[in-house]
Amino acid sequence: MADSTGMPLVSIIMPSWNGKDYTIACLDSIASQDYPLSSLEVIISDNGSTDGSIEAVKEKFTVMNKYGFHNLILLENGQNFGAPAAYNLCIPHLDSQCQYVLKIDNDTLIGNGAIFELIKAFDWQPDIGVVGAKMVSYDDTTVIAHSSGFLSRSNMRLSQGDADTKTICDFVNGAGMMISAKLFFDQNMRFCEDFFIYYDDTDLCLAARQLGLKTIYWPDAQIRHKVSASSGSKLRNPTVCYYMTRGYIQCLLKYGSQRQRLLGFLSLFLFFNPKAVVGSIIDKRLDAAGAIYLGSIHALVGKTGRWK
Repeated sequence: MADSTGMPLVSIIMPSWNGKDYTIACLDSIASQDYPLSSLEVIISDNGSTDGSIEAVKEKFTVMNKYGFHNLILLENGQNFGAPAAYNLCIPHLDSQCQYVLKIDNDTLIGNGAIFELIKAFDWQPDIGVVGAKMVSYDDTTVIAHSSGFLSRSNMRLSQGDADTKTICDFVNGAGMMISAKLFFDQNMRFCEDFFIYYDDTDLCLAARQLGLKTIYWPDAQIRHKVSASSGSKLRNPTVCYYMTRGYIQCLLKYGSQRQRLLGFLSLFLFFNPKAVVGSIIDKRLDAAGAIYLGSIHALVGKTGRWK
């Protein structure tokens, strides 16, 4: 439903776990949008930040209230439930007239015009459920962070498409995706909390596809992303290694065909895992090497949620 401006109501949902400065910068980018602010509501779901984020957001919301936003909500969760759970806690607070949900991370900056473009994308083809923006580096907008996402038909390994081409794809990056609110209101869809971090965006896109809805990549909308600002951006970060490995296997088991599972496990345990472990050992990151195999084992025995 459109408001008095004639524009659809968009709910922006964002998790927060420390990263205070990123969160405030993200809110600044929202406040400077050319989209009517009266057609925007912002819901921040804080996962127990200890760096003053909650106080900073409350202060920022006091200022933003003067700008005429439709709604500003801060949820204080008290502990780190993981990104998918943080997003899910936002869903009951969505305005019932909301038409689109813009899911972003707190370490993003929304480019001007991006919200208009993402809404426009839903008219490109029928039956679109999810639209992803072009994700560029937070510090250098000439560097592509994420584009259209594809899953190998043989083993479901992830790959990216051309950054400047609009296309139907398998998934888009969850740090900047717009979702039809009907998925939440009519289909009761939620983000899968089994993943904790990573792969929850892929899961949502694949779940939407099972309902007959497309995921498309829309490069005319641009969002800057400080990749892995909360968990650390180093390649050998054990937390990243653990959740990426576990998430791949979880996704493979949930959506892969029998053939994809077989080829996926063969490629993982005979090539990708050994290669990553050797690299970690060379870099003297035995903790990362251990995390890779621990993530594999935990996925196979059905461990979900938070690692430690």
